[in-house]
Amino acid sequence: MTKFPGITPSGVDLPSTGRLVGTDLAGPTDYLYTAAQIQGGLVAAAVARQRLTAGVSVYIDPTNGNDTTGTGTIGAPFKTFAVAFPYAVDRYDLVNFTVTFQFVGTAFTEQILANEVVSVGGGNFVLDFSGGTLHTSGPCIRWKGERSGIVTVQNVDLASTGNSAIIVQDSTFLSVGDGVRFGTCGLYHVQAIDYGLPLLFTNYEIYGGANAHIVAQERATFQFYFPPVVTLTGTPAFTTAFAWALRGGFIYAGGTTFNGSATGPRFITDRSTIDTGNAGLSYFPGSSAGSGNGGGTYDFTIFEDDILSINGGPYLQNAVNDAAAQAAGVPVGAVYRNGSVLQMRVV
Repeated sequence: MTKFPGITPSGVDLPSTGRLVGTDLAGPTDYLYTAAQIQGGLVAAAVARQRLTAGVSVYIDPTNGNDTTGTGTIGAPFKTFAVAFPYAVDRYDLVNFTVTFQFVGTAFTEQILANEVVSVGGGNFVLDFSGGTLHTSGPCIRWKGERSGIVTVQNVDLASTGNSAIIVQDSTFLSVGDGVRFGTCGLYHVQAIDYGLPLLFTNYEIYGGANAHIVAQERATFQFYFPPVVTLTGTPAFTTAFAWALRGGFIYAGGTTFNGSATGPRFITDRSTIDTGNAGLSYFPGSSAGSGNGGGTYDFTIFEDDILSINGGPYLQNAVNDAAAQAAGVPVGAVYRNGSVLQMRVV
């Protein structure tokens, strides 16, 4: 051990090598420091990183918490995620264990913003809101960072007046877990950008509308994993589409059960791919047919400039005439089959 003078009057024993955590003199947030910085008297105190041997909870209480004196325990919670998150990331080597951010209360308004996240030791994160609401004007949750493990959002009612409920970016895995409800959002419910990977593992509810429920763009992948039951309450409206894939995005939703109804187009695939496991063009909730362009595909359907040019494979919608094809969700210009005869919907 090496004693670094200048930290406290008596000095503090610290490992001579490795990454260290200290409290900046300018504020309570913890950051990583090198031994040289500590030796230079840049910090007031320092401790070695803790290697986890089990999962750990960090408590956040917007009403009774304190970002200056809090330590993240249930008896001394932090006030904000903005302080609790860097505290945990900088302090713990996760070693494949999970850090749960446990929110205490019933109504939350702080945006949960995590940028350039690195999960040290390959562990995961959980955001548990104790069944409360997270209603914001900006994005409710934005998680961005490569090698960030899986972050699970659970037990929360999400709504945003001016943005999306969840934004997943830069190769981040995000799981929508138990007890999630989506209310009205100014943009989207779940938006995946730049290789973002949202996964839907469990049943959830939609009670408010948005421009789109799910969006995958710029090579992002959206997957309903262990297909859930999605319950729609009160006929929410999706003005752009329920499911929207664009600029190389991919949506897989095979086997998912949708209970309830919605208004708006069922899907848009724009130079992208939507795979429902051949469940048909009326699979997603909505009140009007889906569409696509630029070579976008929906199962075995290929769209060019909003007109279906090819609809191949053995899974064409079977309908006796244009009226039946329309009722089945086949858009004008699309090919369907009447038994073994191929037909194009004209009206």
